[in-house]
Amino acid sequence: MEAAVPPVAAPSTDPWLAPKRWWQLAAVALVLVAGALLATIPVYAGSSTAMSDGTTTTVDSNATLFAVNGPAAVLPLVLPLLLAALPLPWRGKAWQVTSIVSAAVLWVFCLLAGFTIGLWMVPAAVCALVAACLPVRPERTGAAS
Repeated sequence: MEAAVPPVAAPSTDPWLAPKRWWQLAAVALVLVAGALLATIPVYAGSSTAMSDGTTTTVDSNATLFAVNGPAAVLPLVLPLLLAALPLPWRGKAWQVTSIVSAAVLWVFCLLAGFTIGLWMVPAAVCALVAACLPVRPERTGAAS
């Protein structure tokens, strides 16, 4: 008696699940991770020295992005998220165009904000660039039998 072999599922033809989309989703995930880290870990460090009665006292301090900048710190964290997510709702030619625009503007953001939070967004920008270089529809390989 032979064991029943389950049928092999055909690869998905839905372009929404194309490798391009996975790279874009990875960019969004990396922006979310970077934003969460920047919002919670101390990214500012300071030191103050005071001299009183011949005694020198040095106080080291650390602060988070929100502690120093207040609610305004949300904007530079949301902007890369919006840029990385820009191509996700689109299909076809608009998908390709928004992928290129998203990657280019995300790289500009990384360069302009490079000395603050831009460096944290570089992994997401790399994923967005890979996604922009991939075709909308992956090429089929092999002949149908």
